[in-house]
Amino acid sequence: MLSNYLKTAYAVFMRRKFFTFVSLFGIAFTLGVLLSIASVFDQTFYGHGPESDTEKMLGIYRSSASFELANGRTGNTTGMASFNYLNRILPGLPKVELYTIHRLPLKAVSYAEGKRVDVIIRYSDDNYWNVFNFDFIEGRPFTVDEMASAAPVVVINRATRDKYFGNESAVGRMIEADNKRLRIVGVVENVSILRYINSFFDLCAPYSLINDIDQPQEAVGLYIGNLVAESRDDFPLIREEVIHRVNEIREGQDRFKTITIVPESQFEMIARTLFSFGTSLDRQTAKLNLVLILLGLLFMLLPAINLINLNISRIMERSAEIGVRKSFGASTRVLVWQFMIENLFLTFLGGILAIGLSLLLLNIITEVGWIPYAQFTLNWRILLVGLGAVFAFGILSGVYPAWRMSRMNPVDALRGGVQ
Repeated sequence: MLSNYLKTAYAVFMRRKFFTFVSLFGIAFTLGVLLSIASVFDQTFYGHGPESDTEKMLGIYRSSASFELANGRTGNTTGMASFNYLNRILPGLPKVELYTIHRLPLKAVSYAEGKRVDVIIRYSDDNYWNVFNFDFIEGRPFTVDEMASAAPVVVINRATRDKYFGNESAVGRMIEADNKRLRIVGVVENVSILRYINSFFDLCAPYSLINDIDQPQEAVGLYIGNLVAESRDDFPLIREEVIHRVNEIREGQDRFKTITIVPESQFEMIARTLFSFGTSLDRQTAKLNLVLILLGLLFMLLPAINLINLNISRIMERSAEIGVRKSFGASTRVLVWQFMIENLFLTFLGGILAIGLSLLLLNIITEVGWIPYAQFTLNWRILLVGLGAVFAFGILSGVYPAWRMSRMNPVDALRGGVQ
């Protein structure tokens, strides 16, 4: 039966080639753009490059503190955490395999062999290279001894090496950045700027070289903490322990009334930012997921309406056929099912074209360099999104025309009319 439906669908599509072309173009363009957006989203939040272990990783990205002002009112300060708070919270956490503390990357001026370039520099500890799986194309990361002795060493990315030294080896050479003369010990592959929070940089040096870590009374600063749990199932226990330690620190100080620091994923951080910091993570991520689904459906709505109109035109054109089939006993359910199969077949073909279109768009975005160092691809997660979008698009654009067809009176249908 299904093969007969598909043969009928193919014959119908070939009969009106222009309508079929317009339908396929609308479907392919809509789904192609949607897949491209999904690829950018995937590059930002899921495991890629150095952040290949995101399923077990949490980060401390925000710190919020309230304090009493002289006039009796309450003041608030929100930002990233301070180094000293992270250094007191992260060591020895239960069910944590690894942790690292690093500073938010900032712009700096760099010099090498008389050349000046604006670069993004990050300062980190030596654990940073164990938490994140960087691809070293030459050299090595800086060591715990270099960290402890504040050795003037630095790891750079491929782009920085190519700007300064071409294809020559950079290990052992000197570079000036952020008013420091640094010896290059390693070169890593470029990381997309979409990973700005955790693993993007042009240069990365030990944080023992800078003097902004001695602020024991500050809860808010410029530092980020990342930890790798033994399992995702341990996340609730880790969060509970972090909150307990933060409260202990606060109780030992008179400055703050409340301090809110919670380990979370980047997606959860975005959800918190949009839907009120300090409330349930599950509730906020559910809201963000719902918003993304609704935005996707709204994006598909206008093309779906256009396809509905084309589908109704096809139904009107086939009214005589439908009238004959109804007269010979074809049930409404059979006719509706046939039309939905035809529509899903059309959207499936459009989905295949959309994959090619999205690959073309992503290749253009990658080559043009609109998003520095990004390498966009399609993977199984994105293809699953595409498959879901195909079915959603097929149903959205097929339900109403199928309902119109089911209401056709056989006599009116044979005359070319609809009830």
